[in-house]
Amino acid sequence: MTKISNLFLLFVLISCSSETSDNESVTETPEDELELSLDLERNIFGIDERIIINASSDETLSLGCIGSDFFNPDVSQLTKCVGIDNDNQFQVSFSYQTVGIKTFFIEAQTQDGKVRRLERQIQVDSITNSVRISKVTLNTYPNKGKSFDPGFSDTDPERLADLYFQINKRYVGIDVSKENPSYKHVDLPISEVHENESSFEWNYESNELLFSVDNVLYFELFDLDGDPTTSEHLTNWFLNFADYVSEKPSQINIDNYGGSVKVTFELDWN
Repeated sequence: MTKISNLFLLFVLISCSSETSDNESVTETPEDELELSLDLERNIFGIDERIIINASSDETLSLGCIGSDFFNPDVSQLTKCVGIDNDNQFQVSFSYQTVGIKTFFIEAQTQDGKVRRLERQIQVDSITNSVRISKVTLNTYPNKGKSFDPGFSDTDPERLADLYFQINKRYVGIDVSKENPSYKHVDLPISEVHENESSFEWNYESNELLFSVDNVLYFELFDLDGDPTTSEHLTNWFLNFADYVSEKPSQINIDNYGGSVKVTFELDWN
């Protein structure tokens, strides 16, 4: 009976040892797979904010890539790869223009074909390093109150401009192995149209106009004439948040072109 017990115990020990060995082999990095580590400053970022990731390996790399489903809503997934010249590390930078949970991957490759891809998730929120425009007031602009359509009399309200503006904002483009950011620009949807100068104010209660605290905005004011493609351009102005971020005023007044354009912005800083 003792011999049988000893044999059974020996069988159990051998089985456990074999199982442990198999599990360890699963978690080990295969010999043909590249060791790759990522250094990310934090996991929560603001809209348009530059996100920097440093990727490194113990082997010399030949290619570095970044990809995400959320870079461009018109493309299912955008990937950018750059060749790496005799180095074991590279830097990736990019930004997101919408809030939410974002998934991206970093991929590296060696000259002899070893490849490693690492996937990560971050959160882009509406309160990290951001500023929101809650109201835009157009105080003065060229030809305010004057006729924009000679087909109407001087007392007909139809002669007045149908006002709207459009914002062009900048954002950080996708870069691999570049120290300085490459800025891109995109036009936002046009504002509400105020027909016949019915109002000079635009109010925003949610996050329609949410930007990074270092963003530079370019505003253009139009008179709608049929549709936006044929609208008349009236004037333009810039708003550089970096000029105000240290004080974070709740209101900014822009005075351009010798006072012919005066605009007031009401802001919520985060």
